[in-house]
Amino acid sequence: MAPSIFRHVWSVLRIACEGFNKHVPLEDRKVDALSMFGMQARKKSLLQRLPFVDAPNDGPIENAFRHLPAREVVVAMSGAVRSQIPGHNPAHEKLPALADEWFARYEAGYEVTQWYTAGKATGVGV
Repeated sequence: MAPSIFRHVWSVLRIACEGFNKHVPLEDRKVDALSMFGMQARKKSLLQRLPFVDAPNDGPIENAFRHLPAREVVVAMSGAVRSQIPGHNPAHEKLPALADEWFARYEAGYEVTQWYTAGKATGVGV
């Protein structure tokens, strides 16, 4: 069952990344949206070098997380995976400090779907 779930999740992520590449200009996104997925980025990079393959060039392929310590990346990934397990109780998770700020804004009624501009429209300090 798990392999089919991962296949499905990856297919959805690939569709989303292709959509970002198609609809978000390179000058705004800076890199190929597939860059955050190492295996896929390496595959695309290889295909772009082969003269007989027509692989699109959607911008540079860079590791979006290279500036983060590997331990922090592993902790974040394990938390994301745990959150998908049936019966997961988020009350026991160690959340980052930013989560407290996000939840406070949400409870206060801010438009948190527009996170980076939520405080600007109302004049609330960010």
